[in-house]
Amino acid sequence: MLNQGDETPILSTAGASIFTLGALTVRAAPRELEGPGGVVALEPRVMQVFLVLSGAGTQVVSRHALLAACWPGMVVGEDSLNRAVAELRKALRQAGAGINVETIPKTGYRLSIEAPQAVAAPEPAPIDLAPADMALAVPSTIGSGSSSHSSRTARRTLLFAMAASSAGLGVWAVRRWAVADGDARAEFLVMQAAAVMRDDRWGTIDPMVLLREAIRLRPRHAKAWGLYTLACRDLARSAAEPPAFAAISNCQIAAKQALALDPQQVDALTALATLEPFYANWLQSERRLVDLVQRFPDQEAPMVELADLYASTGRTADNLSVRSRLAKIEPTSLRYALEALAASCMAGDRSQQTLRLEHILQTWSTDNAEIKEFQFQFLGFTGHPAQALELIRFEGDPGANAPLVFPAQVAAFKALAGLGTVKAAVEASLEAARYRQSSAVQMIPLLALLGAVDDAFAVADGYYLDRGPVKVPHKFGKAEPSIVEMRERMTKWLFVPTARSLWLDPRFRLLCREIGLVDYWRSAGIRPDVPGMALP
Repeated sequence: MLNQGDETPILSTAGASIFTLGALTVRAAPRELEGPGGVVALEPRVMQVFLVLSGAGTQVVSRHALLAACWPGMVVGEDSLNRAVAELRKALRQAGAGINVETIPKTGYRLSIEAPQAVAAPEPAPIDLAPADMALAVPSTIGSGSSSHSSRTARRTLLFAMAASSAGLGVWAVRRWAVADGDARAEFLVMQAAAVMRDDRWGTIDPMVLLREAIRLRPRHAKAWGLYTLACRDLARSAAEPPAFAAISNCQIAAKQALALDPQQVDALTALATLEPFYANWLQSERRLVDLVQRFPDQEAPMVELADLYASTGRTADNLSVRSRLAKIEPTSLRYALEALAASCMAGDRSQQTLRLEHILQTWSTDNAEIKEFQFQFLGFTGHPAQALELIRFEGDPGANAPLVFPAQVAAFKALAGLGTVKAAVEASLEAARYRQSSAVQMIPLLALLGAVDDAFAVADGYYLDRGPVKVPHKFGKAEPSIVEMRERMTKWLFVPTARSLWLDPRFRLLCREIGLVDYWRSAGIRPDVPGMALP
């Protein structure tokens, strides 16, 4: 039974291309195998098992590795894997391409291809999907200059680094694989990278390493180039200057390559549409993203960005609608499930909150750190601070049971549960706001929840407008925010339910007008989902 929250992401077949394996043609996106015997459709999990095995080539994949890759963080038994392997064997027989799944007793599985004069070889060692042996160096061919990647979030403890180079993005260490078919290997690497990026697990496996190797194997793989474009865009959003500007340049270069191969490559188009920060550019950003979603209605990349924009502009119902679509497209994604739950909270849909929370707790391991963190915040912000506090320890190792939780949140929940003072909680929140930008924006609704409305507006003024008694430090110490600095100015925290006391205050309307949201609402012809606030 796999009952621990594994960090290996599930593979997604969305947007995958076609490749061949011997006499077998694999169409990953529609989940089809075609051989001399005809076309056979596979279930999603069965295709995922096949992709893992084909990506490993002639090496054995352990049962644990298959469970970790195809059922990450889920409580499943060996029977689930046994059934998937049996279904895969049946499909391969029907396709008639001479490929089978071989069982290696007490170890795992590997694919075997019938050959008239097979040469006996020593038994290969089992392969695990965790990035362990980083040996094969692949020279860079694109981009220019770079340096280290700054922390994206606290849970990403191991991030990729960009090596400084005047000729390119540097030399990347890539894991050595013994694989018979380069196409299958490239396809597996692309899908593994897509899964890492979708579930925001950069600290587990570096997707840029995987994509570089995939491009080396298949230089004309448009999906690989498109995902690489998105990865550069993500780096541009979080890196310090000047690496962020180098990442923007690399994003544009990779997008040009992806679109030369496929003018409709949605990942590259999405990356280019979102290089400019949303802040103060909401209407233009929305138009670009809506156009992409309409052109590619089942593609995740533009929907993820559109949902973020809706959340950032007070359109909580639209945010919930898009998040629900994403969770339906990829039901195995924990990130999408949590974001759909968060969207239901923002929209005040209590029935969906309950159903989605129950689904998450039943589907994924409750030992998962992300679920623990979300439970803590969900309970604390929905009127159950005492229950939230039960989830964590306050003595000994702080944060051992609740990673990434600000001490200010703990102090606030203590105050709300009658275990601490509001004054101490407000002081802790203001201290966090003065520490850094990413802390300050989250303190605005927290202070509102504590009833410290004046302090909440003081933090908002310091964060968005660089004025007032609360001095929020610029990320890079500059008086005038650059494009990178502006990416840090998030507005979605203004529209969470705990900020309700701010909505009724005339200062909220003035704040929205000063940061450009009122102009956006008027130009877009919409009203925000903010009960009690009248547009000035």
